Amino acid sequence: MNIATKTNPTMAPNRLVTTAVAGAIALQPFNPISVVGPVSIADVALVAALGLVVGQQLITDDGWLAAGVRPLAICLGALIAWVVIAAGGWHVTQFGAFALVVALVALYVRSSRDIETLLWGALLGSVIISLLTIYSSTLNPAFGGRVIQSRLPPPIDFARTVPLPGGFGAVSTYVLAPLPFAIIKWYRSRRRWLLAPILSTIAAVVLLQTRATYLAFAAAMGVLAAGVHGRRMWELGWRNAGGSALVLTVGGAASLAVGRVLYAINPENVTSRVAQFQRSLVLMAQHPLTGVPRPVLQHFPVTGHTPHNMFLHTGVAAGVPAAAVLLLMLGVALAGCWRGWLDHRSRWTALALAAGLAATVINLGLTPGQTRAYWLLIASSTMLIYSSDGDLSTMPWIRTAVRTSAVATALRRATRNSTVLGLLTADATDTRRRLAAGWQESRCRRAVSKLQAAITNSAVVAFLTRDISN
Repeated sequence: MNIATKTNPTMAPNRLVTTAVAGAIALQPFNPISVVGPVSIADVALVAALGLVVGQQLITDDGWLAAGVRPLAICLGALIAWVVIAAGGWHVTQFGAFALVVALVALYVRSSRDIETLLWGALLGSVIISLLTIYSSTLNPAFGGRVIQSRLPPPIDFARTVPLPGGFGAVSTYVLAPLPFAIIKWYRSRRRWLLAPILSTIAAVVLLQTRATYLAFAAAMGVLAAGVHGRRMWELGWRNAGGSALVLTVGGAASLAVGRVLYAINPENVTSRVAQFQRSLVLMAQHPLTGVPRPVLQHFPVTGHTPHNMFLHTGVAAGVPAAAVLLLMLGVALAGCWRGWLDHRSRWTALALAAGLAATVINLGLTPGQTRAYWLLIASSTMLIYSSDGDLSTMPWIRTAVRTSAVATALRRATRNSTVLGLLTADATDTRRRLAAGWQESRCRRAVSKLQAAITNSAVVAFLTRDISN
């Protein structure tokens, strides 16, 4: 089966594998809980789920992975290689964890329904974090922002949510990433039990008390509204220009008012972010390839914080190429969302992923670091690039690996001692060419002479040409 074909319908993940994959995704926010040394419970869950998926494919001789992983794997491999070679291994273990998330998505996903399974697991983890957030707010009724950092009991310290230092930005990405999916499911089915995770997540967003989280929530709701009512809103605005202008004016005024209020809450924080961004651009211009020497924090003596932006943080620490690759992967994921939106069977899944990406990018654009929730959305969205009627194109990873190994072996054998053999056989090769050319020429001449002799000795030709010859 080639890349352009649809998924193989003969074998689907069984219930055990599906439960293990969803459970592994749900446990990703609990990465701070260590099992052995730096290995966390989230890492163990990822490896176990990967082992079950690969084991099932090997047992059933059904080793396929989503074809959409190709552009993402190329970009992620280039990013990890650049981090190791040029940036001195900056957070390479965290990028390795990201690679595990991408591998799990690529091996498990074969249709948009499989992506929904991953989002259900993410929603379960979001509900758990939301309940812990609500519980932490009851420990001390005095709200002052930064609820989770000071009130969650150990060992669950979500202020240190890995893979990169992110604090509340990391927590809110796990909370907000699957929220659009739950809202879409409720909107289409009107199942009341879905209101429980939605309301608990919204309560956690309120209790997080960070402006980046509020802006991310607004971005997600905006994408959902545009996807659900976009066509109707466009037709209304096209027919009634005055009403459209009024809506835009009111919306713009409300946005400015909200921005003013958020600035008035803590103006020093806003000016500090602006100073961080300016300093980041200066450092990226001074160290464009390999990034600044570690630690990164020493290059921000005025603000006292690393850049509160995922792309700027990567560009400062690992160079401009690393930040460019991150932006490229985001573009590929958005292209996958658009392709899924054009497919009527995966439209709502693509809309949920696009809204989750909007919230996550806004959140991580105002806080430092990255999270596995972001990479889950990136990988799932990229898989939709080859979406057709809800199915995703696949390719055989087992046969591809065997074929690649055979080709590599043949190349090694062909190139072994090639220089010495070329020097020893150069003259012999020329001689063989000349002999072959002469042999072909003599062979043709003998054939022509035989044909002429046959024609000359032919009785019919002699009878017909007798008078002409005389």
